Amino acid sequence: MPGARAVMAVHPRAELATVYDPIEAAALEVATRLGATATGDVSAILGAPLILHGLAALFYPHTPVANILLHPVGRAAWVGLFATSLNLLPAAQLDGGHILRSLSPRLHRYFSIVVPFILIALAYFHFWAGWYVWGALLFIIRFFRFVPIFDPEPLNPARRLGAVISLAVFILCFMPSPFLE
Repeated sequence: MPGARAVMAVHPRAELATVYDPIEAAALEVATRLGATATGDVSAILGAPLILHGLAALFYPHTPVANILLHPVGRAAWVGLFATSLNLLPAAQLDGGHILRSLSPRLHRYFSIVVPFILIALAYFHFWAGWYVWGALLFIIRFFRFVPIFDPEPLNPARRLGAVISLAVFILCFMPSPFLE
């Protein structure tokens, strides 16, 4: 397994490339088409991450985000943002866990224990029942062995900045309630 610097060289760049297209599509969607509001029967109501709240407030300041209907391109962008937020959870073998582990193996161990319980608590308090599954998966994955990092040299400032940017992307994409009832 490559060292911490190599992990940070791959994961944030891949994650930023993965999240750029959905954010670009969501921004285009909000800027051009999100003026339609929900008036009829809606089969599924999607939650909105912070990035969509910000874009909706920028382009439609007096329209609640829950009333905005997404075009299929906007829904595809939403799926991309949701998948990115799941992948950036700072636990276990997810990309967020790899990034955290390259910064601090001790924090990685701590978050790999705490994050599953946080997700289960979100499900318990009726945010989204799917968090039970994700909490259980991350709890089980925690018992798998990790390949040790052989490079004890700390990350340089540019790679630490990549980790901070990845954290910002996670915060902008995460939704406690991805599906509203």
